[in-house]
This record gives sequence, structure tokens and C-alpha cells, in this order.
Amino acid sequence: MFNRYKFARRVGRLRQKAIAQSHVDFSWKHGRVNPFFKKKQMLSRRTKFLLATGVLTACGAVITVVLHPFFAISEAQISIHGLERINEKELKGTVLGIMSHRTAWLLPRNHYPLVDKQEIEDILKERYPIASIVIKKTFPKQLTINIEETLSTVIYDTGGRHAYVGADGRVVELLRPSEDDVWFIGVTTTAGSTTLERTYIPNTTRIHKAWGNYPVVYDHSGKEIELNEQVLSVSMVRSILDFHELMRQTNISILYDVLENGLGHAIVKTEEGWEIKLIFNEKIDEQVGKLLKILKDAVPPNHSGLHYIDIRYGDRVFWQ
Repeated sequence: MFNRYKFARRVGRLRQKAIAQSHVDFSWKHGRVNPFFKKKQMLSRRTKFLLATGVLTACGAVITVVLHPFFAISEAQISIHGLERINEKELKGTVLGIMSHRTAWLLPRNHYPLVDKQEIEDILKERYPIASIVIKKTFPKQLTINIEETLSTVIYDTGGRHAYVGADGRVVELLRPSEDDVWFIGVTTTAGSTTLERTYIPNTTRIHKAWGNYPVVYDHSGKEIELNEQVLSVSMVRSILDFHELMRQTNISILYDVLENGLGHAIVKTEEGWEIKLIFNEKIDEQVGKLLKILKDAVPPNHSGLHYIDIRYGDRVFWQ
């Protein structure tokens, strides 16, 4: 049944709603275009073709660089600098082995864009005694590796023979005998008698050139040494290596160390001519700290007139 009252109320509500919706910032008229509406521009077929061609060309160039054999790095394109004891051929083999694996997408990792320098650096540091390593890629297929080895070996000198001594204190390789020209003849006169004395001075320039830039430890006992013989304690070797690592960070050039006894007492000869008297033990860092403090606070910057610094006696330091 039609109820005119309900119909009137419904029409009133619709009228109020229409009025509320008509309260906008500008009036609309049927058939007019919104001036703020920008019509979407459609790309022409020519533009689409050019864009697709550019994308395909770029992808082709990338695929060519990644997959073309010209950009593959082989052993001949790997340059390694700074090696002392590490075998270059073995190290190159390790690098080639790292790059021989393929990526998850089966792409060759020995090609210039896909060579992972960080991965090579991490693996080489794990396998070899390396203090620092810098790897540089040069387009199109050159790999340059600069290495600074960690000190893990000393050159043990008895005045007649040289040998490599490893971190365990054992002789790992016997080297050739010393040359005669490193022995010096001295004349000593006492109570009217004259005595000729032979004095040995290690020729560190020749030693380092022949066998690498390792610490030279001179044992003046002159004893014979054999392969695998324990000539130094593990702690003493570690202390010697730590001392030379610390001295590398200073402007003091060390020639060689003279062992005075089996307890680690030693005299270190410097290139400037003065000496450091110390004990190769677990407190070597404290001794070096005292040495550097005296050089800074009590000795002229050019170390002129300095004969020795003795840092063997705890907090007391003597110098002349």
C-alpha cells in the first residue's frame, strides 16, 4: 500500500543528500571537461620500438661482457706482488680455484664483472700468513694482488750457517754457508802479546736479498744446526716476531738481533748504529713501549750521540 508520508520523507532525504554533494570548490556543468585533469599520453609505436631496442641492446652488451671468453681471467692475467715465503704459483692456483666455481645462475665467476674480490681476500687470509691484502680489478681482464705477509719465520744465523726457523722454533730449511767477507779480523794487544780475533757481522743486505725480509737472529755460539732441530723456544720466536712487527710501525730500522743466552737476553743492532738491549719474552710490548717513550722524551730526534738503550729491568731504563 502506497504511503505518501513515507514517500515524502524519502524524497526529502534524497534532496538533502544531493544538496550536500553539490557543495564543492567549483561548479560542474554537464559536458564540461575538468581543467585540472591531464589526459594520459600514449606512447607511439615508434617510441615503443626504440625503447625495446635500447633495452635489448643493453642486455646484450651485459651478457656479452659476462659470458664472452675475452673477459675471462686466466693465470697470465693475475699479478701478485709482495711475496716473501709464500709460493707464487701455489697462490695463483688458489685464486684460480676460487674463481672456477659458478654462481647460482651457473655464470662463470672468473669473468671480469663476476670476480668477487672480497671472497678471494677472505679465503687467502684464511689459508696463508697474510697481514694485509689489496686486490684490484683492471678492465678488461686484469687482476692485481698486493700482499704483505705476516712474519712467521726468522733467519737463524750461527756465523757459519743460515736457516729458516718456523714459529715452532724448529729449523725448516738449511741455507747456504756464510760468505768469508762477513768475518772481520781484529787485533787485540794485552801485556805485550798480540792476538788476532775474528768477528762475525751478519751482512743483512745480502741476507734479505737472498732469502727475504725476515728478522735475522744471530746466535754467536757457533753451534752446528740440523734440519728439524729445535733451536729456539716457541715463546722466544713469538716474542722476536712481535718485536719486529712493532718496530715496523716506527721509523727505526733493525739490522739484526744478537742472542746472548737461551733466556732471551739479546742486543738488537739498529741501522743508525745504536743498540737496544732487551729480553725476548712475553712482555716484549711493554719493553717496546718504554723504548719509544725514552726516544720521544729523553733522546734527540735524530738520535745523535746515542749508544744504547737498556730496557731489560722492569720500570728502570738505562741509556747512554
